[in-house]
Amino acid sequence: PNRIEDISFSVRKGEIFGIYGLMGAGRTEIFNCLFGLDKPSAGSVSVDGVKIAVSKPSDAMAHGLALVTEDRKLTGLNPSASVRANICMASLPEMSPAFAMDRAREAQASQQMQERFQIKAARDTMPVSGLSGGNQQKVVLGKWFLRNPKVLLLDEPTRGVDVGAKREIYRIICEFAAVGGTVVMISSEIDEVLGMSDRIMVMRAGRSAGIYSREETDAQSLVHLST
Repeated sequence: PNRIEDISFSVRKGEIFGIYGLMGAGRTEIFNCLFGLDKPSAGSVSVDGVKIAVSKPSDAMAHGLALVTEDRKLTGLNPSASVRANICMASLPEMSPAFAMDRAREAQASQQMQERFQIKAARDTMPVSGLSGGNQQKVVLGKWFLRNPKVLLLDEPTRGVDVGAKREIYRIICEFAAVGGTVVMISSEIDEVLGMSDRIMVMRAGRSAGIYSREETDAQSLVHLST
């Protein structure tokens, strides 16, 4: 993996914090460290002002972190499983007391997320691979929202989805922030990062090239800072 060094940032409740940079700048590596997929050689993570120990994804999840990875088919979904199974995937410990899956609870939770995110599926027992890209991405979001996260880590959240689904995903993100959720969003799309973020950290060669408010930066300066 690419090395990242001297990265430090804090994000407030209700804020959408964008991370912009070119491929290989070390953006995804930040999320891997925050979510316990990679072990940093130094540094710490705090949630609500309290330092937390994260050595594996379940630690991060226990502290209210959720990670939407950049490749939903590879790491966000189980393509051969049903829509319902995918929505409930991250909540299995809570839904299967004593190793017996609570089917009624699973069906209810799936229905709730499908309605909330307007997931278009003929039925939730169909394989998730049969859905459009936008609906698949909303299933990934539903999977995490079922856990009521505090912090949403989004890596290229609208990659490979159509314009309509993109708009819905932006709505979901903004509504989460509006009720006090914290969002950290990696995006290669300048319009997206400028349009959605309150502040933007620009990455270049594994380091931060600065953190800027939306008002004090534009497309030209983002490109300049990242190269």
